[in-house]
Amino acid sequence: MINVPSEFTPTINTIYPFENIFIFEDWVTRQYIPQTEREYLPIQWTAYHVNNNYGNDKQALDKLQKYVDNLPRDKKYWTICQYDDGIIVDLKDLDVLQFSMSKKVGVEIPLLCMPHSFEWDGRKRRFASFIGTHTHPVREHVFNILNPDYYISDRGHDINQFCDIISESLFGLCPRGYGLNSFRIAECMQYLTIPVYISDEFVNPFDLDFREFGIIIEERDADRIEQILGSISNLEIVDKQERIGEIYKEYYTYEGALNNIIKILEK
Repeated sequence: MINVPSEFTPTINTIYPFENIFIFEDWVTRQYIPQTEREYLPIQWTAYHVNNNYGNDKQALDKLQKYVDNLPRDKKYWTICQYDDGIIVDLKDLDVLQFSMSKKVGVEIPLLCMPHSFEWDGRKRRFASFIGTHTHPVREHVFNILNPDYYISDRGHDINQFCDIISESLFGLCPRGYGLNSFRIAECMQYLTIPVYISDEFVNPFDLDFREFGIIIEERDADRIEQILGSISNLEIVDKQERIGEIYKEYYTYEGALNNIIKILEK
């Protein structure tokens, strides 16, 4: 692991989603990482950008750019970035493999968060749900749903209400927000809720076939959400829930994702 100055390895100054004490980038720096051909570059891109006015602090960006420019060019690196806009300094000729959570750059990985502490009772009482804000036009298709079998809300919920609604839903609507990806995919899968990824472009984590365990709806079909979900058979639902049980720990937890990253680096 490269010894990076502490100013480039800050802890993020906000907690999102609920209970996400350590974002994945930060968590990885605290783990044992075996030596591979590439050295881990533990710059906390997301925390640094967020803490410095969401990447709009020019002086902070210039400092980071100068540091990156001075890294040895005869080494190979790898790094992780959750930030919606990706790494916003110029890596130029630096040989760095990016594991990206919100951009179609390098190796695409899930947008991960720590598991919620809420304990689910195992029952599904709602057909579908979404709790969120108006951060992208595709979400307006979701907010226009008036079906009483769907719980759709843009108001604030406490953590127990939020998790209770997700966990008791058969389908969890996961429309993209500002970034291409959605934390709700991992949040839904924790509770065996089938994620419905709605976007105009999709991040494809670890080249998994998302349709095996979730539903993909393109923006052009976003006004047909109810029709699409209503056509899914009970057998398909059971198959997807079983697949979620297999996929979640292996790919959509911090431990699982890091294991897969190491496998890729060791190839």
